Amino acid sequence: MAKNLYNVHYKSNFSFKKIKDNIDKILNESVVDISTEFAKKSKENIDKGLNPELKASTLNARDLGLSSFSGHNPKPSPNNDIPLRYTDRLYNSIKGTKKGVEAVSYALEHEKGFQGTTGRVPARPFLAKSIDKKNYEKLGEAIMAKITKGMKK
Repeated sequence: MAKNLYNVHYKSNFSFKKIKDNIDKILNESVVDISTEFAKKSKENIDKGLNPELKASTLNARDLGLSSFSGHNPKPSPNNDIPLRYTDRLYNSIKGTKKGVEAVSYALEHEKGFQGTTGRVPARPFLAKSIDKKNYEKLGEAIMAKITKGMKK
């Protein structure tokens, strides 16, 4: 019988079982973090102004509390002279979730443009397609920190 020349032992400061048990939670939290950043950026896009600007007729109608959408009884916001901020219902609905960025059902209509009751409503793309490098890196670091914490013994 051969004699063992080496006696090897190892120790680790992480647990594969712990990361396996925690990975779904970590990934779900990370999706919410990422979609929340995209939601913030989408709101920033609205805040900095969208083109085309509102027509004088739209601004006049808003001053009178009128809406070009049948059945829509708006309560104007203080920002009612900014596209997509008339009632702030759309704006306030934009949020990050575990399913991605969510908003009211008509948000995509404004993104793409549509036929309104008094004419064509132009597209005003506001949904974020990317986030800035600083926030991207910050998210990456936060995800790695969660993974590291999730596998430590």
